[in-house]
Amino acid sequence: MNRQIDFTCITPCGECCEGCRKKADGLCRGCLETGGHCEEWAGSGMCPTYACCREHGALFCGICPEFPCNHLPMLKWRPDCVRELTDLAEEYKMNLNQIKQNAIDWALAREGKAEYVGWCLSFIEDAVEESNGIELFGGDCARESAMLYQDGIRTGEPEPGAFVFYDCCGTVDGRTVDWGHCGLCIGEGRVIHAWNQIRVDDYLSLEQLSPAPGWTAPRYIGWVPLERVLAQKP
Repeated sequence: MNRQIDFTCITPCGECCEGCRKKADGLCRGCLETGGHCEEWAGSGMCPTYACCREHGALFCGICPEFPCNHLPMLKWRPDCVRELTDLAEEYKMNLNQIKQNAIDWALAREGKAEYVGWCLSFIEDAVEESNGIELFGGDCARESAMLYQDGIRTGEPEPGAFVFYDCCGTVDGRTVDWGHCGLCIGEGRVIHAWNQIRVDDYLSLEQLSPAPGWTAPRYIGWVPLERVLAQKP
């Protein structure tokens, strides 16, 4: 493909809503903006392709681990959709790999600094956003983001570029809060995160860190692929 694709505008069925006449005329708000409940599916509820992709933690069908499958309703009106989605997936993988590497390089350049102490989520979101000129839509804290992305949470060793989440509770102004903790996987199970400073630890040995007074040690929850994070809409 000879054009630069903005994957934040790609729908689960592989369409791009940029420049869509129906949206411009106010006839459709878009499935990404409505969580799959756009006007076209008002009679039957949520778009089945949107629901299926979210269930599988995929941004669009072409990168789903089960693609191609027998649940592609667009085959009825897009007979070439398998080829189109395969081509789109190849483009996406190259784009995603660059986004991951940019984020990892940005984060590692700040190792040893104390500028993000207490702001673990801001650190990994900034790593992605600042290094790639894009915007993420997560929660207000690590725990809230973990819940927001819960359909995409996986266990075991995280992959490079993944957001890695932990339970972590403590007391703030006399009240107990469950803000959690998070980091960015840089490869081989290593996670860069903002603790007493920006540091790198094995994703499991991170549980052995000494917490701040009044806080519990991090407990590993799991990891979320970066593509699931990028798929989140406000």
